[in-house]
Amino acid sequence: MFSLVGACALVLSARVLRKRIILAYQGIGPFRTRMGEWFARAAVRSAHFISVRDPLSAVRVRTWGCRADVLETFDPVLSLVEEQKIDLSAQKVLVVIPRNNSDAFLREHLSRLLQSGRFEHVSILSLKPDDSAESAYCQSLRASLRTPGTIVPVRTLHDLVSSVARGSLVLTQRYHGAIVALALGLELDVIPQTEGDKLDALRALISETPAHGRRQRLRQKVEAGERALKEVL
Repeated sequence: MFSLVGACALVLSARVLRKRIILAYQGIGPFRTRMGEWFARAAVRSAHFISVRDPLSAVRVRTWGCRADVLETFDPVLSLVEEQKIDLSAQKVLVVIPRNNSDAFLREHLSRLLQSGRFEHVSILSLKPDDSAESAYCQSLRASLRTPGTIVPVRTLHDLVSSVARGSLVLTQRYHGAIVALALGLELDVIPQTEGDKLDALRALISETPAHGRRQRLRQKVEAGERALKEVL
C-alpha cells in the first residue's frame, strides 16, 4: 500500500507541475482494497502513455476510460536474458522455484511431475536464500523428495539464468523465474497464488500463445513496447 500511495503522490506532483505521466510495462491489479483500485484508476486516467505487461492488466485498464491508448507488451526482463548452451544432462532435471509461503499445492504438483519418471534430479532455487522462512521451506521440500535434490541460492539475474538453464522443465511460484524460463524456451509450469495475480496472468498468456515461436513473439512484444516508449520520450 505504501508503494502505491508513493506512486500516486508522484502522479499528483506531475499533474501539479504539468509534467507528462508515462506508465511503462505496468502490471495493474488485482486489487485487495477499493482504495488501492481508486489510486490506480486515478494514476492511469492521468497518464499520457500506458503500456502493460500482460493481457489481464490490459483488459482491466481498458475499461477505465483512459485518455491514452493501452499498449499490451511484455516484461522487459525477457530481453536481458541471453540464450544459453544446451546441456544434454539437463533433460532429466526438474527446476522448482518456491516462495517462503508456498503451500501444499506446489508440493502436490511437484509430486505428480516426478511420478512421470522423466526426472532424476530436482533443483530447488531459492531467490531469497537469506530469508529464514524460505530457507526452512526449501529444506522441508527437499527432505520430502524421494528423488535426489539440491537447494541452489540465487542472488542475481545471472545466477537465476544459469540455474534455470540447467533444467528442462521449470515449476515456479516466482514471477521472474517464469520470465527466465520463457526467455530460454523451456517447458514451464506456473503456480499462481491468487486468482488474477501476475503469475495467473502469465499462465493465461502462455495458454493463449502456441509453444512454437512463443519466445520470439514475446520478444516482439517487448520490442514494440520499447519503440512506442521511445516515441513519447
